[in-house]
Amino acid sequence: MKMFLSTALLAAFAASLAHAEVKVESRVFHSNLRLDAKSSTFYSPDSVESNGRQESFFNTAGVGVAGVFSPNQAIDMGIGYSYARYYVNSGTQIDQQVASLFSRFNLLQSETGKVYALVGASSHQLDQKFATERGSTSSVEAESSYSPIVNYDAGLGAAITLAGLDLGLEYKYSNTLSKGQGTVKEKSSYISLTGPVVENYKSKIKGISAETQELSMTLSVKI
Repeated sequence: MKMFLSTALLAAFAASLAHAEVKVESRVFHSNLRLDAKSSTFYSPDSVESNGRQESFFNTAGVGVAGVFSPNQAIDMGIGYSYARYYVNSGTQIDQQVASLFSRFNLLQSETGKVYALVGASSHQLDQKFATERGSTSSVEAESSYSPIVNYDAGLGAAITLAGLDLGLEYKYSNTLSKGQGTVKEKSSYISLTGPVVENYKSKIKGISAETQELSMTLSVKI
């Protein structure tokens, strides 16, 4: 009996795989990012301090790619990667790389399109870059390192099928489950009356959360 059930389950799984689809999806998006930390060295002109925490707001465009597996017509599962660069000011920028796992549940579907809800989780890696400040007798260099921030994701989207391609529009909201932390190191060099001087500083950033809202245009092709 157990062997019969096992064989039946394997047959059902194989049948589902036989009808499964695999797609490659590319996307371009506009992202609104809010960084929140106990202390801030993001140097944002739009920062707001409240209750001992620092919030910084950024907007930019980004790109992404995903592999999407559809075991049946009710659900899509995927793994994705996206990249965006936020310009803080003329000398500072923040690169954000996001790796994500997601599921899409089709709410409405026809031969020409679908409407779906999205849930998932993502890991956000920040990389802050600073331009070296140089004067006639001085210079300031800085570098940073951050731990990943883990978020939950939720959203809604729709897609239409044209000539074998899926064209879509998607809104996604993401907020933090596990906060990150970072370190910013600065090296200041200058000439004093007694000769060259080098001073090193280190700033700790704790409790970093990243809230994002993204509006994406997607293009998917079956492989």
